[in-house]
Amino acid sequence: TLFIISFIYVGIIGFFYKTFYPQNLIVYNSVVYFNISSGLLIVLTVGFYLLFTLLAKIFKTPSKTAKIATVELFYQNEHLSVEGIIDSGNSIEDVFSKNDVIIVDKSVISRLLKGKDIEDEAFRTRFRIVPCVTVSATDYLKGFRCDNANIKSGDKIIRIKNPILAISKTKLPSEFGAIINPQIFEYIGELNEI
Repeated sequence: TLFIISFIYVGIIGFFYKTFYPQNLIVYNSVVYFNISSGLLIVLTVGFYLLFTLLAKIFKTPSKTAKIATVELFYQNEHLSVEGIIDSGNSIEDVFSKNDVIIVDKSVISRLLKGKDIEDEAFRTRFRIVPCVTVSATDYLKGFRCDNANIKSGDKIIRIKNPILAISKTKLPSEFGAIINPQIFEYIGELNEI
């Protein structure tokens, strides 16, 4: 991709330079320089930023290859269903209890617990700290052990006992409430036809 874009860029600039001899375009030691005012540079930068932001909002869709699943969470008499994305970048495991970990948005926990905080004394036996390794550092996520979870993907359903719902530190996209570790589908849970 880098070579293709570089060749296209060099071809367009070379053609433009050799054909029109523009005053504001200089090629020196095989480097292209544009002689424009700082005001024009600022206006173009802001303009293209706004254009790309608008286009990103208009054409924003989940990846065509992303696998989507429905996640049903159960805690005592409460039941909540959210859409989740199966993400190969999520390999978080609870190293202590060996329970499965599902990353969820903070709003999901709030809805499941009716606005209560997971660090309340009432949830002391269900509160968990889940260590995780990110690209930038080693960190941890606060978690809550719910009773059960059902993950439905296509014509399959996986039932998980006592999964840990780790709260994401960043807000998840509005169309998803959970990020699922794909290893759950490989070796854990009871796999049945729906």
